[in-house]
Amino acid sequence: VFGFSAYSPTKFAIVGLAQVLRMELKAHDIYVCVAYPPDTDTPGFVEENKSKPEECRLISETAGLFSAEQVAKDIVRGLQHGQFSIYSGVDGWMLAHLTAGMGPGSSM
Repeated sequence: VFGFSAYSPTKFAIVGLAQVLRMELKAHDIYVCVAYPPDTDTPGFVEENKSKPEECRLISETAGLFSAEQVAKDIVRGLQHGQFSIYSGVDGWMLAHLTAGMGPGSSM
């Protein structure tokens, strides 16, 4: 994501770690997932916006702002359904589905 040169590779690394852990831990009935929370209406988001580059602000505005309650419900629902990738909203759904096949779909 433009403007997040520190965030993007670290998230990529976390996803890779989660993929291998999901495969390795399946035999122990332990399941791993990755949540991709959208912009969430929290004090942290307000603070983040104080120094966010204009280009990043314009990109993030297209997906809208989600309540913390909605994001939490989406994460709990994803956990209950055993989803590997957990997301919120239409943009999250599109991103998850447009990148399908770029990682293991399931280790179950």
